[in-house]
Amino acid sequence: MNKKLFTYSIKQFIFIWLVYELVFFALLFVLFYFFDFFKETTNLDQQLILEHPANLFLFCIIPVLAFLQISSLERRNRMLADHVESKFYQLLFKPVSTKKALLRFIFMRNIVAFLILALANPLLGKMKQNTKADNLELVICLDISNSMNAKDIENTSRLEISKRALSQLVNQLKGERIGMCVFAGTAFVQLPLTNDYHAAKLFVQEIETDMISAQGTNISSALTTANKMFTKLKTSKGILLVTDGEDHEGLNDSIIEVLKQNKIEISVVGIGTEKGAPLLIDVKKPGLGYKKSDQGEVIISRLNSAFIKDLANKLNGSASVTTSAFPNMNEVLTEINQMKQGNSRNLEIEIKESWYQIPVGLAVINLILFFSMSFSLKKQPW
Repeated sequence: MNKKLFTYSIKQFIFIWLVYELVFFALLFVLFYFFDFFKETTNLDQQLILEHPANLFLFCIIPVLAFLQISSLERRNRMLADHVESKFYQLLFKPVSTKKALLRFIFMRNIVAFLILALANPLLGKMKQNTKADNLELVICLDISNSMNAKDIENTSRLEISKRALSQLVNQLKGERIGMCVFAGTAFVQLPLTNDYHAAKLFVQEIETDMISAQGTNISSALTTANKMFTKLKTSKGILLVTDGEDHEGLNDSIIEVLKQNKIEISVVGIGTEKGAPLLIDVKKPGLGYKKSDQGEVIISRLNSAFIKDLANKLNGSASVTTSAFPNMNEVLTEINQMKQGNSRNLEIEIKESWYQIPVGLAVINLILFFSMSFSLKKQPW
């Protein structure tokens, strides 16, 4: 009796599976490359973006599934070889097909692979959406000076906490146009005013303290840059300033008068603790140790809450301080809602178009094929 009819060819299974994976990911790479996923471009309309790129790490599940499948086939082969004489194979078992087993596995791994792509949420192009927008233009000014790298809140840097808080805030906005300005010793526009919240969250995640070489906390520069970002439309205008207030360079009286004349509302959020934490010489090379003074003492970066409150008072705004690694932004959201004039308008806005439906559809097709093959195998030799 030919044993090959009743045992799986493990080498054939592994070889074809590896070739399939190579082709699959090569085609995925070509697709991403075609839509400029790997390029730095200012034309985001035609660039493929993943809203949740970290979900791609879930592709590690695929080799685990392959290992479990191969182990299962190998156990069956060993069971036949160790416990059953070949002359009884035809009496006790049906012939098996390595190709059918492989095809069934391919359908299963495709379901997983396409669902992972859907979870990453590919965004490409723009789509128009009708919404009721509140009359508010909001510019977020985020401090990215070196002191924002201090980890004085649950061993998490102030910058990471700020980014986490801003992402949460963006999720709760409803129609407001938002822009972003980052600052240290100088300031620049990170994101012009937009209704595209997907893009806003992506820009937030890209912010790092090494974006500006000039250090310090130049509040005046940040407010001046933010003021220039507003349009001339008759809408409420507000600035959300996020900083630890350390190493500040004072506040220019002229910008205070400009903001008051333009009736721009201000809300200041302090991030950090007064206990503080030391600063690494280089956050990318923690082995270099911490910054020290001329006397050889480790420099401690502390939240300057007094400056934050004084700043809010001078600007006739509100001030709040967070010492949580997961800030509750409801208080800030209340302040933003109070900035609005109370009226709203119907808008047709453009947002990044999500294409998660395509990988979900491909996953469903593979699911149908998977179960149809399972059903057919009950009637045919496996």
